[in-house]
Formats: sequence, C-alpha cells, structure tokens
Amino acid sequence: MEKRIETMEEYEKWVDKACAFVDQVGPQLNMPVGSMQSNISMALGNDIKIMFLGHDAHEPNPDFIYNNSEYFRDRCMNGNIYWNNRNDKWDIWKNLRNYFIKEFGESSLMDDMDHLVFTNAIFFTGDKIDEVLDQIGTSVENKCMDLTRELVFDILQPQLLVCFSVNDVFDKLIGSIRKEEGPTVKMIVKKFKPYHIKHTCAITKFHSTTILGIPHPSGAHGVFASLPAIVRTINDLARGVEIEKVVATKDIFLNL
Repeated sequence: MEKRIETMEEYEKWVDKACAFVDQVGPQLNMPVGSMQSNISMALGNDIKIMFLGHDAHEPNPDFIYNNSEYFRDRCMNGNIYWNNRNDKWDIWKNLRNYFIKEFGESSLMDDMDHLVFTNAIFFTGDKIDEVLDQIGTSVENKCMDLTRELVFDILQPQLLVCFSVNDVFDKLIGSIRKEEGPTVKMIVKKFKPYHIKHTCAITKFHSTTILGIPHPSGAHGVFASLPAIVRTINDLARGVEIEKVVATKDIFLNL
C-alpha cells in the first residue's frame, strides 16, 4: 500500500507539470488535448508488465477544450471514457489483441489492466496534428516526449514498453533519453525483422525496461502480414526472455 501511495503522489506531481505545459502551449496550437487511454491509476503501484505507447490519440472531436488542462487532467486520472470500446472499435488495439488470440488462444497479456498501461506520447491530437506541430516547431513534440520519458522511466517503470511506430515514437523517445542522459548512456539499438517479416522493428533496453518499436498496428502499410510475428515477439519479451535470445532467432539486419 505504501508503494502505491508514493507512486500516486509522484504521478500527481507529474500530471501537474504536464497540465502546466498544456495550459502554456494549448492556446497556440488550438487543438484538442488528451493522450491517456487506459486508466493509469489502476496500475500505479503495481509491477507494470507491459506499456503501449502511441504518438497521439488522433481524436478530432471539436468538443474537447484545447486551452484548458482540466480535461487533460481528467484523462490522466481516469483514462479515456471510450476505453471500454477498445476491443471492438479501436483498430490500433483490437488488431493486436485479435492476433494474440489467434496465436495463443487467449489475450490475457492485453486484458490485465492492473499491470498494463496504454497512452500516447503527444498530449495534443486531431486530424492535422503533424501540420500544426510543424507550424509551431518541434519544441512542443519534444517537450511532450520529454515528459513522457519521465512518466515511463521515473514513475511507471514497465518491464516492456511497446512503441506504436519505429520512426515517430521509438526513435524520438530514444532521442529524448540520449539528450537527457548525455554521452554516458549506453544503449544498443537493434533494428530487425522478426521471423523474416516485411516490416522493421527496433529494440533496446534502458534501465530495467525493454523498449520495442513496432509498425503501427491499425492496419496501415499492410501490417497484418507482420502481426503474427510481432505478437510472438511481444509475448517472448513480456515473459522475460532476454533481448539477445529473442533477436538471435530473428533476422537481424542492422545494428546501430
């Protein structure tokens, strides 16, 4: 219980910091806010087995208030009110979960909300998110990524972090880590194609967290052909199989 209280206090301080940032830049962006999907408070204080991290929530709902952090704070503390629809209506989620069922006959890894978190790295969202971030400069995206880095590694400390996109999430998060840690950080990033699939994945480890980058599972770019191999890789890593053993059985084509 004491660990949960301490973790909640740390998380509330982080939410305060994130809300202050939302209030600072929200009026300039004029975009909806909201990044959390699952109810993080359910997992706080527990050993988080797996965390899924997207780029942005891509929610164009005009009713969301862009320059008021109260909605963002509510999302941080209670999750997305539509979270219960994820298994039926969220392609980003149901595709991956359905392949877990196809491969293993069950999907407990993606259904255990006491030990799982799903959120997005960028706090703002909408149909024109890339265009607006480009207009205002990369500082907003970088700051969101820096705050997300703090959430992941200082507070949640998941065993496995799965990034929904190598280029937009994995690479940018690694960039934030290296910027914060400086030249002393030791991270070996391996980009590979598990089971000789079409799509590139990426993997590394920071502190006690294995970080895996996968193609976006919503169905874009013909990712369905790669999902069986991807879920097998996620399952291996979530069970604690060492990175070296996982990638040794795959087709590694690039070491950075």
